Amino acid sequence: MSQQQHQRLRVREPAPASQHQSMPVHDASEPETIRDHPLKTLASRLGNQRFRRIIAREPLPGGPSPVPIPLPTTIDDTANPKRETLLGKPLYSDTYDFTTSWGKASKFDVVYEPTGDGSPAPASGPVHGSTNITLKIFLNFIPFNLARVKKEDRKYKGYDASKVDPNWPEGEPEKFREAFATKTSSAWTEKHDLTCAEVGMEDITTDMKVQVMTVDDEKLAHYKFDVMWLPEDAPKFRSNAGFLGSRDNEDEATDHGLAMDVFGSIEPFGFDDYSMKPPLEDQADEFLDEIDDVRKEKEADPTLEEPKMMVTLTGFASSQGDPIYNEKLSEDRAKSVKTYMSGKAGLAESDFIDLGLGEQGTGTKESYRRVVVRAYDEKNPEPVKSTHNTSAHEVGHVFGLEDEYVDDDEHRTVGEKPEHHDEVGDELGDEAADETIVGAHEESIMAGGGEVLPAHYTYFIKALESVSGVQWTIK
Repeated sequence: MSQQQHQRLRVREPAPASQHQSMPVHDASEPETIRDHPLKTLASRLGNQRFRRIIAREPLPGGPSPVPIPLPTTIDDTANPKRETLLGKPLYSDTYDFTTSWGKASKFDVVYEPTGDGSPAPASGPVHGSTNITLKIFLNFIPFNLARVKKEDRKYKGYDASKVDPNWPEGEPEKFREAFATKTSSAWTEKHDLTCAEVGMEDITTDMKVQVMTVDDEKLAHYKFDVMWLPEDAPKFRSNAGFLGSRDNEDEATDHGLAMDVFGSIEPFGFDDYSMKPPLEDQADEFLDEIDDVRKEKEADPTLEEPKMMVTLTGFASSQGDPIYNEKLSEDRAKSVKTYMSGKAGLAESDFIDLGLGEQGTGTKESYRRVVVRAYDEKNPEPVKSTHNTSAHEVGHVFGLEDEYVDDDEHRTVGEKPEHHDEVGDELGDEAADETIVGAHEESIMAGGGEVLPAHYTYFIKALESVSGVQWTIK
């Protein structure tokens, strides 16, 4: 295609009306808002609970200079009404009824025992309790239905179902039911302990047991799955949060390639723009610092070879305009980041691989105007392998979590933040939230693996906070 032809293909949307309006001038006399205050940034990075614990020991902004108060080496658990109230009751229980971040209603039971066995709490010292999450599932076993699976999965195009028995063989529903409860419970239970996030109550901890059980009466269930029988020669179809196949309890070994030492994205680029402006440069500088830290850490490890950091830059564009033009735009964005980062943090131009995927899998949001940064040590590669269980993954949706894998049909690209990202950030801070970004942890149970990240306990934490009346965080 000639350059002249390429120019004719360029189709751009007009800039939003707001870009044609003059920006308001900030009045220097206007008082600083909390949105602009450094404490806002601190709360975002640490999570609301840890922030509250810290700020409780600090004066309000603009107040008198504080007198330094040494933090106690042991927790003073005397004369703490909130502590006494929490430990004064042997058991807390309720049904946590909530709406997921993408608008789906869900619920499960939560039971918290401060001492773990209902016994009185000690007058002082650490207290370890037990929290039980129970999800009751009704499994509706249905025969094989070719028309339905064709809607779910293109693999069934051309499949001949005329000679297969569509019905569940005798005894198979019972086997599925037992395996479903066992596999899903073991996948989610006791992956992380919690600690109380209230000031003076940090020595109160709890484990987190998760039980997924099946019930015969749909009225008693928190959630329902249709489970379809799959004939032996039928391909496995794509399940969802409500529709499973008879093979979804089977564990599948997955190979995720190499572990990334540094991962994230630089965004958003300007509309129809690939230049590196200060906000984007700041993000790139943070990645450079991380890469440099990784290199130095590996250099100090006598068991490793001399590290050689390689960086892959993948550019994207939002879906407005012409796809061919947007592909070139995404390539230019990746090249701009490469030009900026080359020569810094010990990285030569040959240490980069840059490519553009255009508007592949994207939508109209400005966050799609990004460059994804992935860095790994070529001399000390770490293969990532895990086991994935589809039933356990789909139960994760019932626990309030969205998918964390690439899906072009859903406009979910590498670097995309899942819907639960911000709620994780509010509870556990930015670091935990960013672990859920698509592509950050391929071994995640909500991606293609089986690892339950701290972020995945967010709705369990919210349930425990609801029933106990105090704040909690991952231990």
